[in-house]
Formats: sequence, structure tokens, C-alpha cells
Amino acid sequence: MAIKMKIETKKDCVCQNCNTPWKYTKEMYTILLIDTKFTLCYDCMDEIFHKTLKAQCLYAEKLKKPEDQKRITAAMQYKNKGMKFVEPEERPGCYGMFKKRKECKKCEYLSECKTIWEDSQWEE
Repeated sequence: MAIKMKIETKKDCVCQNCNTPWKYTKEMYTILLIDTKFTLCYDCMDEIFHKTLKAQCLYAEKLKKPEDQKRITAAMQYKNKGMKFVEPEERPGCYGMFKKRKECKKCEYLSECKTIWEDSQWEE
């Protein structure tokens, strides 16, 4: 990840956002975002912190739709395993009964369940 930060100790540095010199701020920071360096004063860094915190809070309080849930799952799989998200296959409603070796509610008996036996890709 290319996000790094350090406390700036050079006394001649100036904040790139508000032009505050090093001696007129509590602390000066240098941030590396991807491939660009920014030198920011304490107040500008505090403003960035509050804006990113607000974005995190807005996301956390948002009601997640099914589409959002899929994106969350895909992102977790991508980050953790480096794998692509694969949509789960649609299974017939009587598939659970098929797995339990009981009667199917749609068809009277398991052997007559056309929904399952037509799809030969289902594994036990």
C-alpha cells in the first residue's frame, strides 16, 4: 500500500494547502499518497481526518442493499485471497429436500423431482 506519513522536522517547510510556515503550527506532516507527497500543517491534517472520519461514518450508517452486500463480499474476497467473486448458482427450491433425502414438496417423491434431475450438474 502506498500511503505513508511522517512528522516533518525541516524548519523551512510550508503547508502546501494553507501556506503556514513550520514555526507557526503545532506540527507539520509529510504524507505520501500513491506517488505524490504533500506537506501539511496540523490544522489541515485535522481537517483531512475529520472528512475521512465523516465518510467512514456515512458508509457505516448506510442501509446496505443486496447489490452493496455483493460488492462487500467481492471486496473481501479480492483483498483477502486475491480471487474474483463468483455469483452463487440459483438452486431450485426443492434442492434442500434433495440433499436431506426426503420427499420433495413440489413433486411427491424425490425420484420424480424433475427440477433436480433435469439439472445433472448438482452434486451430492
